[in-house]
Amino acid sequence: MATTTPLTPPDQRGKPPPIPSGALWWAVCSAAALGLAACSSLVPHRVWGTAAGAGYLAAALLASRGRSPRTAGAVAVTGSVLLPLLWLLAVDRAQLEVRVVARSAGLLLAEGTPYLQHPVVPEDFNPYLPGMAVFGLPEAVAGPGPLTDPRLWMGAAFLAAFALALPAGARGGPL
Repeated sequence: MATTTPLTPPDQRGKPPPIPSGALWWAVCSAAALGLAACSSLVPHRVWGTAAGAGYLAAALLASRGRSPRTAGAVAVTGSVLLPLLWLLAVDRAQLEVRVVARSAGLLLAEGTPYLQHPVVPEDFNPYLPGMAVFGLPEAVAGPGPLTDPRLWMGAAFLAAFALALPAGARGGPL
């Protein structure tokens, strides 16, 4: 017989811990991002760290002046996601992972598999499941460019999945 008794005793149930927010949270995020920018030897990491650090710092200033959390969050997302992405697209720089996804799509179209038969150096190895090659298909079909970059298509898939998940999260109960 199955039990319907909750596993957590009533006296131990409570509200979930608060999600960190406010000026201090954004300042910590800014310090972490700027630390990465200062310590990394990879150009995409330095670009992201610098832009994100500035965006998070601006969000901290807005939060400390009483602006809404949504406003601070929008500024943080702009600095940590949109600005570095647009900059890296404009100067045609990407992390190795982006090139791996693009190459795997080309291999999928040409050879029927997203994997090199005999990888020699680490850059030849594709650690992703075959479905990741889908994000490189626009570049494999239409050639490299800002609109065919796999990062845009990965971002679009994330936003679509997030939009589909929002109604489920708004219900407040178990899925």
